[in-house]
Amino acid sequence: VIVGTEVSWPNGLTLDLIGKRVYWVDAKLHIVASCNYDGTGRRTVLYSLDTLRHPFSITTFEDYVYWSDWDKQTIFKANKFTGQEVTAVTPLRSLQHPMVVHVYHPYRQPDGINQCQAVNGHCSHLCLPAPRINSKSPLLSCACPDGLRLLPDGLMCVEN
Repeated sequence: VIVGTEVSWPNGLTLDLIGKRVYWVDAKLHIVASCNYDGTGRRTVLYSLDTLRHPFSITTFEDYVYWSDWDKQTIFKANKFTGQEVTAVTPLRSLQHPMVVHVYHPYRQPDGINQCQAVNGHCSHLCLPAPRINSKSPLLSCACPDGLRLLPDGLMCVEN
């Protein structure tokens, strides 16, 4: 549990990969809040009975946080550092129960290095890139098509 107190109805949750913060909207408390990945540094970005009547989904992009609101039937944005500059991104009452708000942009998913690109990761058949979760996690894993099995070296496939 990252945050276990002063949370009533958290409808939406998102990660700011650049700022390394968790953001959420709480429909009962009428807030946008955030904290560090480990739960420290918690703060209320915005409290508003008007623009946070029934927030449902949330995302971040650059200096802004965006959320959908079922009561206002729109998408809002505000500065994620100050909570200021609250603006309706879509006209009020133009969306019926907006479920998800998401920003699709390369900055939202930073590029990684594809370890399978060079010589198929030294795999004889299938190379599967893996996320770098920690310093001991593998960068890739090899796999075999049906009818073949992976040798103990983890690289070569042979017939069953």
